[in-house]
Amino acid sequence: MILRMYALFLAAALLGTTAALAEPVELKFGAFLSPRNFAVKKVLEPWAKWVQEQVGDEVAIKIYSGGTLGRNPVQQMKLLKDGVQDITFAVPSYTPARFVDLSLFELPGLVRNSTEGSLALWRMYEKGLVRGFEDVKVVGIFTLDPSILHMAKPIQSYRDMKGMKIRTGGRIHNDIVKALGAVPVGMPVTRVAENMSRNLIDGAIIPWTSVVPFRINQVAKYHYKVDLGVLSIVIAMNKERYEKLSPRARAVIDKSGSMLAKLQGDVFDSTRASFIEQTKADSQQRVLDPTAVEQQEMASLFKPLHERWQAEHGSDRYDALVKILAQLREGD
Repeated sequence: MILRMYALFLAAALLGTTAALAEPVELKFGAFLSPRNFAVKKVLEPWAKWVQEQVGDEVAIKIYSGGTLGRNPVQQMKLLKDGVQDITFAVPSYTPARFVDLSLFELPGLVRNSTEGSLALWRMYEKGLVRGFEDVKVVGIFTLDPSILHMAKPIQSYRDMKGMKIRTGGRIHNDIVKALGAVPVGMPVTRVAENMSRNLIDGAIIPWTSVVPFRINQVAKYHYKVDLGVLSIVIAMNKERYEKLSPRARAVIDKSGSMLAKLQGDVFDSTRASFIEQTKADSQQRVLDPTAVEQQEMASLFKPLHERWQAEHGSDRYDALVKILAQLREGD
């Protein structure tokens, strides 16, 4: 009788252990974006599904969108470090002193679209040319589509912007706005529509793909199509959480970088084209193309920004990006 009870106890214990081992590790993925945002639907969710298909039931990635784990875009990396999130979707340009290498991509006139920007940034990161992420695990790093000027006040040219207050998303944006004779006002993209509607800002440097999701097109009716650099995005993971995963799960995470760069580029470039057509079809909106003379004038205004970046940070990273972009455009 005693032996039988012991056998039953042992069997129950083994079953319990097996069940415990079978429970997936839940990773909390925080995103300040709305759950309906196209980036959540077409980039974050497909990536999470791809990871789970690779590792089976070992890991469960749960996306907390809409700022459930923290709404402030500026605080996302801190939330990751504090363990509130295991994975985060963050905008490094909101803390430019930490991620100074990424400001290179924000210089106007270098990157033409999200695809080449994302692939180039991932190659730069793999080569060790992007610093500031030593205390996190970089899952993927990529760029948005080029920013342009979206204005609430009517303009026909950049010359009309003298003295206007323009929202910026980082130091390079500040320099761009000053070069155009306007006044930079720093703020997260989530606050742009409200501040524009209250006449606290006259316009904003924003990529096309942020205009519709953040309802900026409801107050900005003039869109001046000058490419003003690309902002970077990082999907980062808490380093301790990453190191506690199995070798199999870590190997899948390690393969995410190139996959995310390609996915991000495809999604953002196609969405940008769609939003541009949508805006042009709206009779209340004006899409303005700079003249050849205006483009030349602005290139002259922006040239000192490129020279200053190289003077402050050296030309090695600048030259490396120019070379990588040339290779991508040649199909390499």
